Amino acid sequence: MIDKMADLARQMAALPGTVVDFTAFPGGSAMLDVRRDGHLYVMAYSPAWRFGVDEVHDGEGFLLGYRFTSEDFEQAAEQLRDLVNASRTAQVGEQPPGARAESRNHQPGTGGVGQPAEAGQDHP
Repeated sequence: MIDKMADLARQMAALPGTVVDFTAFPGGSAMLDVRRDGHLYVMAYSPAWRFGVDEVHDGEGFLLGYRFTSEDFEQAAEQLRDLVNASRTAQVGEQPPGARAESRNHQPGTGGVGQPAEAGQDHP
């Protein structure tokens, strides 16, 4: 998995105006930071938790949750690409396809990452 993340880091680094920082940890986890057009996007991998993808906004530190999580590398990589490419689209004043306003953090008592809980819904 580390090799796939390293390949993705190289692909992201090839995009104009993009700065990439990829870190692989001894336990098999990895973190990919992508900076583009004043935005910071992250993709984290953990053998136990798998993949998390999100944008880090000004004033935020370490993310406790991710807007997008997946067991699948390809899905997570596509989500990261979409976020990075959306920043370029937004930079030129266009709305990216499928864009919508949504909550970005998972909070206890919600229906999941970025989704509100339904009334009366139980949460573990």
